[in-house]
Amino acid sequence: MKTRFLILGLLIALVASCKKDSENSPSGGGPAFVGKRLQLTSLVMDPPIDINGDGKPDPEMISLLDDCVRDNVLIFKSGGTFSGEEGPKACSGTEDPVVEEGATWSYDDATKTIRLTNPDKTYEDWKVVESNNQRLKIQYKEVDNGQTTTLTMTWTVL
Repeated sequence: MKTRFLILGLLIALVASCKKDSENSPSGGGPAFVGKRLQLTSLVMDPPIDINGDGKPDPEMISLLDDCVRDNVLIFKSGGTFSGEEGPKACSGTEDPVVEEGATWSYDDATKTIRLTNPDKTYEDWKVVESNNQRLKIQYKEVDNGQTTTLTMTWTVL
């Protein structure tokens, strides 16, 4: 009987001493990336292809993006809208917004999928690989001429 109470006491002490991992737990019960200012810090392509024409496959694409694109910010807002901001190194000669006005997002917790929907109802599904208060890492599959390429994007919280 004493052994049972000792084990029960130890279990209660263990449970009571546990704390939530605030780094991985979103505040407010929604996904951790909601409301965060996210900046693209890694863009990996698998299989890699030669994008810059130097004869070597380019798996990490972030260095091939213009500085004026790399410093842009994406924000998933509660309520299903999202916005983007040009960074300080705004691209000259472009009038395309970072995010189209009227674009929306939704998140399926069961499949860990973010669906980005454009105003014309076309969409992309992003598979969430990692989501916490420091980063959002997603995978997106693109099919071109019958070949599937997986893009892995890491967005870091500013």
